[in-house]
Amino acid sequence: MIEKEETLTSQVMPFFLGLITNSTLILITELGLTWLVLITIGIGIVYSVLHVSRKKSKKSRKYEQKKLKPEKVSDRTVPEGTQSRRVTKVLIRGFIIAIILVGVASLILRPTFGVILQLMGWLVIMITFVLSGNFLSGAKMVIFLRGIAVVSLGGALSIGGIPTYEYITAEPVQLTIYNYCSSPIVYDPLDINVPGNTKSKPIDLLPLTVTFKRERDYVFVHILWHTVEYDVPEDAFVKINGDIIKPGESLRVDLSEQKEHELLIECKSNSTISFRI
Repeated sequence: MIEKEETLTSQVMPFFLGLITNSTLILITELGLTWLVLITIGIGIVYSVLHVSRKKSKKSRKYEQKKLKPEKVSDRTVPEGTQSRRVTKVLIRGFIIAIILVGVASLILRPTFGVILQLMGWLVIMITFVLSGNFLSGAKMVIFLRGIAVVSLGGALSIGGIPTYEYITAEPVQLTIYNYCSSPIVYDPLDINVPGNTKSKPIDLLPLTVTFKRERDYVFVHILWHTVEYDVPEDAFVKINGDIIKPGESLRVDLSEQKEHELLIECKSNSTISFRI
């Protein structure tokens, strides 16, 4: 069966599907990076299955029509599943931009090397999917893999683009930490080092939405797709901008609502306090 090759226009829907879905999940949920990647791939698989099925249905209808009408040599185009060089180049350039944005976002949010490796590995695999037409003969498989890749491209651009955009356009806010515990609070990625029984100098932060969640001896701080685990004794007193967070509770704070913020931690027992990414 002979069909027109894939066009840039046909890539718009899966691209925005990944971009809008991931952006929404990042901004309104507390999902970690692994879940974001898995959901993006899952959406890509669903889209590709529906896309291949639709093309198969169209193929059957065209075949029935061409049985009734002789095919002219001039009507022949590129075999189904063949991707134009232009589309390939545009997608590869898109993934290069995504890799750059993810790199910048990693410098901003300071995730672990394992998280960065996970992101880069995902993008490299998706680039391989884009180039699958060079080493796979099955047109359906090429279309299937490329659909997953295009959805992932939109998702990757949101993962790297949102923190990068906030970093470039937003004015930083300030956080002061009051540490009324005997041990220091240390978090190297943000150059935080607050000795025991003292307060920090104002720390510059991006005006993002931050979710604080307490579970027993831990406080989880979730920013965009990155989560920091903070060891805090269960009997400690934790207050953010006047709001107390007890074990089992969570608090969502939009840092852009005010310029200055306060985090107070008061321990009733001598316990070691530290951040863990």
